[in-house]
Parts: sequence; structure tokens; C-alpha cells
Amino acid sequence: MIELVIEQNSGVATLLQISLNGSQASASDLVDLEFPDVEGSKGLVISGFPQWAAGAIAVEYKNKVKWIAFVDPKLSEEKSAVIIWSLDRAYRRGDIVPLSSLDFGSPAALAGN
Repeated sequence: MIELVIEQNSGVATLLQISLNGSQASASDLVDLEFPDVEGSKGLVISGFPQWAAGAIAVEYKNKVKWIAFVDPKLSEEKSAVIIWSLDRAYRRGDIVPLSSLDFGSPAALAGN
């Protein structure tokens, strides 16, 4: 079963974690997926797998936030996210954004993916 958990909030973005709670994800989990409310004046950073779930989440939030990014631990040495969609000129599709630049408070929350 897939669960979406808001891990962190900053003045810039919300970090949304895909949690599997130790179980195997199934595409049918998308049917009952509950989407937490997020602030539309910010960006949304999606962290976790499976990738098809991240894609479905991005589609759900596309017109509800200023920009959307996926965390990819392989992007750089510093944990970063890639912007995949944006209405904000400061964050353009393809930009790589270090999570530390988004003012998320706890480094512990940024450690997992």
C-alpha cells in the first residue's frame, strides 16, 4: 500500500515522501491513494519510489503548485531534485536543485529516499 507523507515544509517547497510501509507497491494502489493538501504558492518535491507512483502524483498536483521536482539520489553528491514541471521562472524544467537550497530544516528527513 502506498501512502503519501508530508516530510517537510519550507517557505519555498513541500517535501512529499512516497511511503510503502514495508509492503510491495501495486499499480492498483493508485486507485485509493489519498493526496494530502499542499500550499499552492510553493513548489512540490516528490521523493521515493516506484517511479510510476511519482508520475501519478505529479499529474495530480500539476495545476495546484508552482513547480514540481523529483528527488534523484544519482544526480549529484549533494541530495538534489530535478524540476520536471514549472510555472515559476526561477525554477525551470531540467534545473537541478540541491535540497539544502530549499530551506528544509532537518537533514535527517533528507537522508532517505
